[in-house]
This record gives sequence, structure tokens and C-alpha cells, in this order.
Amino acid sequence: MPDFALVAYQGADLLGGREAKFSEVFEQGKPVVLNFWAGNCPPCRFELPSFQAVADRYEGKVVFVGVDVGLFTGLGDQASARQLLDELDIRYPSAYAVDASALRQYKVVSMPTSIFFDSRGRVVARRAGIVLEDELNDMVGQLVAGS
Repeated sequence: MPDFALVAYQGADLLGGREAKFSEVFEQGKPVVLNFWAGNCPPCRFELPSFQAVADRYEGKVVFVGVDVGLFTGLGDQASARQLLDELDIRYPSAYAVDASALRQYKVVSMPTSIFFDSRGRVVARRAGIVLEDELNDMVGQLVAGS
């Protein structure tokens, strides 16, 4: 799996530290949902509450990781990202990418973009654009059942 550096806004314990590599998340042996978003991205704002609801539903069984890439997409900065996390009460691990390499490595061409990994770090699905809560719930349920 392509690796990249990130710095935690929240959830450093699940990310492997305040400054970590994405690959460290897989040391927990759980499926992972990686969501690229930005603080000033209207579709991201719409999607994030659904991600929190599903993260709550599957707490302890799957790791959600939100990665702010606003600086590299022109859709915000760290202040706008933190504000959005607070405003929407997003509590799952969230961080910012330290450079644009993650966007290239994961071929992110629209915002938001989500990548779904099994517990061994293999990509099993990817979605460009909004993932609705029912679809997200089904996808995460399949990830958990297969792990």
C-alpha cells in the first residue's frame, strides 16, 4: 500500500502518534477506511457526519482515518479543517497530509475520495465523490465480515 506522512488533529493513539505514517494504522490488524477531505469542500461537509455515524457503529472493529488535503486542493487550510471537525463533532482519527504525495499515490482526482482496505492493507474498494451512509454502512459491514 502506498505510504505517506501525516500529522494528527485527533486520534493520535490510533494513528501511531501525532506524527505518523499511514502504514502504522494497519498494525492494529483491522480494516481501514481512508477518507480524503478538505475544510472548505461542500461535498465533504455533507459526507463527514455519515462517516462519523458508521465509525461509531463499527467502533473497535474498523479504523476510520480522515486526511485533510485542503492545502493541496485549494479547498482550505488547517484552520478550516479543524473548524469543520469541531462544528460537525467528528471524533474518529483525523490528520493532515504533510505533502501532496498521498493525492498522487492514491490517484485522488475529486473530493472527497475514500479508499477501503482489508485488515492486511489491501485496497478492496475506492469511491470518488460522496459515499452515502447506507452504502458506507454496507461497505464497512463487508470489510468487517471479511476480516
